[in-house]
Amino acid sequence: MIGISEYSGWRVHAVFPFRCPAKVLRHFPVVLFLYMVARYVAMILVFTELQQANLFWRLDAVTLTLMPLPFILAPVFPKAFSLLLRTQLGESKFVNRPHSRQAMSGFAISMAVLIISCVAFFGFADPGHKKGGRILIDEGHSDWEWTTQPFDTTWYGERSTYNYYSMAQYLKYFYKVDQMSEELSEKLLSHYDILFIKTPTKPFTQTETDAIKEYVGNGGSLLLIGDHTNVFGITTNLNPIAEEFGMRFQYNAQYDLDGELSDYQKPKILPHPSVQWLPTFMFATGCTLDAPLVVENSIIGYGLKAIDADYSQANFFPRNAGNGENAQFGLFVQAAGIPFGKGRVFLLSDSTPWSNFYMFIPGKPELMLGILDWLNRRNTFMVLIRPVSLVVALLSFVALVLFALKIDREKVLLSRSLWVSF
Repeated sequence: MIGISEYSGWRVHAVFPFRCPAKVLRHFPVVLFLYMVARYVAMILVFTELQQANLFWRLDAVTLTLMPLPFILAPVFPKAFSLLLRTQLGESKFVNRPHSRQAMSGFAISMAVLIISCVAFFGFADPGHKKGGRILIDEGHSDWEWTTQPFDTTWYGERSTYNYYSMAQYLKYFYKVDQMSEELSEKLLSHYDILFIKTPTKPFTQTETDAIKEYVGNGGSLLLIGDHTNVFGITTNLNPIAEEFGMRFQYNAQYDLDGELSDYQKPKILPHPSVQWLPTFMFATGCTLDAPLVVENSIIGYGLKAIDADYSQANFFPRNAGNGENAQFGLFVQAAGIPFGKGRVFLLSDSTPWSNFYMFIPGKPELMLGILDWLNRRNTFMVLIRPVSLVVALLSFVALVLFALKIDREKVLLSRSLWVSF
């Protein structure tokens, strides 16, 4: 292996005549970045001819456009490995310097702190103090997904289908649930632990919005349920409230990459408490969420595309959910929660999964109960762990870079890492 590496390193010496292995390795991200830019430009040019956005995720297109990359990077690594061995075998005198040992210790500690703080930021959720479980469902602003008319065989039609009566009755087995059409005020909300706002078709007054924000800050919890595009003005009516907490519903509709209903499977590692017991969950064309980094992303959908609302169409569904130039694709936030003051706020981007005809499909009850259990808690001092972890992660990353630069100057980073890599 050493002989081959030495020969390979000698052969490419004319191409990459660098003396330090770290200098060779620095060219890896540069070459990678330039290649990805060139690849993206090439794919855009092809897309302008084909007008098919699936070009960006089709297996054949991805494979063909990434195949040249290993051949472009190949000259870098033999030289880097050869110099790595030379450093280990011929320059070990640098390892014994006390300040080099200090730099290596600082690098290792910074790396450990960075990993721990990242796990804490992305994986920790304040368990909170359990509240009384009193839920108020707002019926005064919503003429959709009603909860007040019994679901029976005496009436039929759209109103009985897109209806939350079954869900409301189900929740009464676990919580104290009231439905009201009164104006929302601080006095009214003070009697409840969770305010449940779903698919509002009427706007909230500024007084109501202020009362809701005050209620959450004092320890109340808020659930906001939206839907695709801006159907019935739902998104327009929800966003003034959601924006008070730094989030918003997008004016779009989301599908899987084939234009069908999307499925979600929770992560195997560190799932959010609201999805901890969730089986595979099927969405029914909701929207996506705009949420800051500090939120607790309960559901991040993968393999999705989102298309903006088309106001010329019924219910504002896009005229074409195919692979046109208006499609965005990738990862999208579909459900998110955020602590605010002593209380909590949770946003859901799709309302249909809890309609009468959908409610008892596996996954629907589990997700709603998981969300309400997360909301039915008052924040504790442990809510500070995530923002503190973010600050620590940033500081440890800076320290990591500084120690790496110091090690690079002493030419010991690669010689020390050789035995670790084996």
